[in-house]
Parts: sequence; C-alpha cells; structure tokens
Amino acid sequence: MSSFIVGKDFLTAVINEICMDGRFDRFSVKEDFYDLRLFDVRCSDMGVERIVDRDEFNSARSQVALAVDPRHHTELPGHEDLRSSLHSSLLLPPENMDEVVGSINEAITASRRRHQFKGQMAISIDSNLAYKRLLSRLFLEKGRFGLEYDNPKDLMVPISKVSVRELSSASNHKLDKQKNPTGFKRSLPGRCFTDHLINRPTLRSVKALNALAEHGNIRDIFTYYEVDEDMPDVFDSGKADEYIVRELSSYFKKGQMDMTFLTADDSMSSLLDGERMDYLIVRYPNEVPSRLTGTPWLVRELLYDLCLNFRCIRFEGTGVSLMSVWDGKTTSDYLDERICVNLAEGSRIGEELSRDFRILKRFQDSKTIDLKRLR
Repeated sequence: MSSFIVGKDFLTAVINEICMDGRFDRFSVKEDFYDLRLFDVRCSDMGVERIVDRDEFNSARSQVALAVDPRHHTELPGHEDLRSSLHSSLLLPPENMDEVVGSINEAITASRRRHQFKGQMAISIDSNLAYKRLLSRLFLEKGRFGLEYDNPKDLMVPISKVSVRELSSASNHKLDKQKNPTGFKRSLPGRCFTDHLINRPTLRSVKALNALAEHGNIRDIFTYYEVDEDMPDVFDSGKADEYIVRELSSYFKKGQMDMTFLTADDSMSSLLDGERMDYLIVRYPNEVPSRLTGTPWLVRELLYDLCLNFRCIRFEGTGVSLMSVWDGKTTSDYLDERICVNLAEGSRIGEELSRDFRILKRFQDSKTIDLKRLR
C-alpha cells in the first residue's frame, strides 16, 4: 500500500478518477469503524442516494460498542455525525436557507452602498455555525443558493474572540495514555486508523479543529474582524454564549453599525433579545432522507468531513481510502485541511491518482507557476 498527504482540493481528483473509470457509474462510500456503507454517489450528476438510515447505523454501532471499553464510547461516531456532515456540506441545507441568504445579501448590498462606515452592515456567527462550516461553503455554491458574492470582501464578518477561544479550548484534548488508545486498538482489530490514534485529538477535538479551519477560511474569503472587547481573563466556558453576545453587542454599539447574528442555538435567543440584537435562528433538518441532490464541490466537502468524523472512509471496489489521522499529523494539518490518501496495491485508480499527485507536486515545487491563478 502507498499513501500521500494532500490538501482537501485533491479530493476532486479522487472523484474524477473514479467517475472516469469505465467500471463505475456510481461509487459507494464506506466507513471503517463499523464497515458500513454510508451512501452511493452517482457519477453522472453527483446525486447522493441509498443513504444509510438511523436504525441500520445504530444497530452496527451497538455491536461495536459492546466490544469497546465504555470510556471510548465517545470516540465511536454516531448517526448524528453522518447527519452533521450532510449539514456542513450543505447537501442537507438549513430549512430556512432563503432567510439566511436574504440576510447575507442585505448585508452585502448595504456594504456596497456605504459611505465610509455609514450604513455598514455585517453578519456574525456563533460557534455552532463554525462547526457547520456555513459561510465558507455557501461561498462554494453561491449560484445554487442565490448569494450575491461578486466580491466576497463586500461581506463584513466580525467574530467574537471568545468564540475562537472556546473552539481552541475544545480542540486541546488528546487520546493520551490515560485514555488507553492501545486498548481501543485491541477492541477494533483490522482498522487501519487505530495504529495512529496514540496522542491524537479526540473526536470532539477534531470537530473543534474543523471549526477553527472555518474561521481561517472566513478570514481569507471575507472582510474579517476579530472582536475583543476586554472580556474576563478567566474564561468560564459555561458563560461563553453570554460573553459572545455582550462582546459583539458592545462592538457594534460603539461603531454605530448594524449586524445580523446567525446562530443554530435556540437558547441564545433570550441573550440576543436582551441586547436588542438582530438575529436569525438557522434551522437544520433532523431527518435524513434516503437521497439528496449533490454537486462536485459539495460532495468533496462531504467526503472531507466524513473522513474527519469517521477517521477513515473507503471507496468500495477502488482500492482507495482516505484517513484523517497519521503519525506526525499536526494542528496545522487540520487547519490547512490535509488528509492522507491510501492506495492499495493493484488499484488501477491508484495508479492514476499517483500520477495526479506527482503532477500536482511538480506544480507546487515550481517557482515559475502561480497556483492561485490556476484555480
């Protein structure tokens, strides 16, 4: 078996090589924890179908949970992790997406018309929507959802420093010796990822690191401000929502600017009402249908998030798998959205992907080619 570490964009090459191979009119995505097929993807239109239902998933998880030390149950992905990946990829978008897009378009329109700071409008998000990767992935499919993103820098996105601190704190937990990752490995024989779990982030921390990667994308794409309004030095995570609302409210009152706060947490509404802030509750579907309409970009995001949540996913019959853990992986690899592509010996698609990787590496090593112009 051969492997190489690549950025998330390389998943587009993986999808293309599978679909260009004459053997596949669709491909099945399986996860490695329970050896369960999660869904199929049609090559013709990237439609996602035959999505595993909750009962079948929970049955497979229960069997594995019986063999695993209870202290490791939090490391076993649930059906909610599949649903969360569908949410964050926007294959299963918010139920009130029209309202969300309307608020963003209104902020963009006001920004284009502003004179200095007069009439400035902004959109801010809480930590929950950073976990959902909402803003950066809307940018990937702006036409699909009706966004007016001619110049994404027209959208001002201030983020509370408390929110960033909350995510940083949640990301700092590892499967160290006290959590006995070797015992976890013995309970799950044959899983390729269990060899790389020692001193790796817990599942909860991996999700927080993915949310921090969202903050990085927001900084790159939009007009970003990190709001620091002298919150207490002693951080009480139980009061994080209160700190976030107070911090943003104080910032915008000083600047005499308008802001719409997007949140997926109903419980924040009382805090937002108390500060007289304009807000919108973003509501995601609880039920997962058996099929969904996809696009190449959104399926790529789905595969990336699944790889994080399930540690390893496989494309059945191709000899290709993706892992989100490997020896030597650093926090920067999570923030830069890097994954490990594994190729089994004899995989025809593996030969093509190895060639793609060599070509990409030559571009990256070249000092005469500006890769940003190739996007």
